[in-house]
Amino acid sequence: MVLTDKLRALGRECIEGVSHPERKPMHIDIKLPNKDRFTLREVASLLDKHVGTICRSVLRGVRGCKLRAIYVGGRREVRHEDLKTFVNAINSGPTEGRQSISAQRNDAVAANEAELDAAGL
Repeated sequence: MVLTDKLRALGRECIEGVSHPERKPMHIDIKLPNKDRFTLREVASLLDKHVGTICRSVLRGVRGCKLRAIYVGGRREVRHEDLKTFVNAINSGPTEGRQSISAQRNDAVAANEAELDAAGL
């Protein structure tokens, strides 16, 4: 019990003392093999991420950017240029005029509610 209380107190001190600096934009020039297209599994291996994370990047996007993928023979593949564009976009930080996915969703919900109110529903 006493040790647990000491650890909790130490944990609080560590958490309270941590400051999170603002994220600085960063341009990353990733070294990609000389291939025109990559499977999602290859992209995951190149970026050291789980395949599910890459699928989510394709379907929903990350930080307002979606990874463009094409279907070839029933498999999703990512073009070399699209992968470089995506990696640089998510690492470039916030830019003028780019809305996050949650902000886009909130705008769509507000527009739908306004339309329902106008219709009297």
